[in-house]
Parts: sequence; C-alpha cells; structure tokens
Amino acid sequence: MIDLKDIKNVVAEVVQPMILAEEKFNINWAIHQVRSVYGDVAGGNSEFYEFCADRCLKDLVKDAVGKYKPKNDSNQREFDSFKHFMEGYTFSEDGELVWIPTEQITLEQWRMRLEQWDKNAQGQIEHSDEARMFVEHKFGVLIPRFEYELDKASSCG
Repeated sequence: MIDLKDIKNVVAEVVQPMILAEEKFNINWAIHQVRSVYGDVAGGNSEFYEFCADRCLKDLVKDAVGKYKPKNDSNQREFDSFKHFMEGYTFSEDGELVWIPTEQITLEQWRMRLEQWDKNAQGQIEHSDEARMFVEHKFGVLIPRFEYELDKASSCG
C-alpha cells in the first residue's frame, strides 16, 4: 500500500538533486518523473484519477521545493535577517510553473514576487482588522494590533 510519506520521499528524490545542483526545472517535469515511478492510471475513471494525482503531486512538489533554505557555505552571503529566504522560488514562465534557483531569478521576476508578497501582507492586515472589528462587536473587547519592529539593519525602506 502506498502512503503519503512514500510519495513525499519519491518527490524529494526527484527535486533534491535539481535544487542542490541549482538547476532550474519545470514543476510538470517533476510531476511526470514522480508519476513514472508508479505507472499509468488504468480503468474507467482514469482521467479523473490522473487529474487528482497531478493536482496532489503539484502541491507536494511545491511543498518540497519550499523546504530548501540557502546553504551556509563560503559562496553564500550571510545576512542576519535572512530567516525565510529559500534556495529558489517557483514562477510561471510561458504558462508553465518552474522552480528557479535564487541566483538565477531576474530583476523583473523579483519585482513581481515582491509585489505579490507585499499585497499578501496587506491582505493579511486587512483580514486581521476585520476580525478585530468582529471580536469587538461580538465580545465588546478591542484587541490591539500586534506591534513589532523590523530589525533596523534588515529594513529596506
């Protein structure tokens, strides 16, 4: 019987060499590599099961590539503030999702990704503000925003 842990191990075996070699790769390529280990889906509902398998494997591949933090070697610049920086990130190129090593990401791709992260952060703040209003209305208690300070050395602006 195949379980999720087995599939995650196969996903890691496929993506880890590419990440460690800092090679850009297509996420669909990784999905097909994993699927080839298990063979084709057969039967009356094979299209349904292939769709579900691809969807699940896409999530597993994206999760797997998200686990790789930068290496700490003499070639890696170290910044105290790098707590979440990854070896690479996924981007859409010509309609395909690809994993790109951090050093190969273009300036335009960085602009697009930073805008996306900033919009996501703003959305999270708006969501928490709405939840605060709900809590205040329901319980009559105002929960203040969490106050934090960015490390001045890591602040970009």
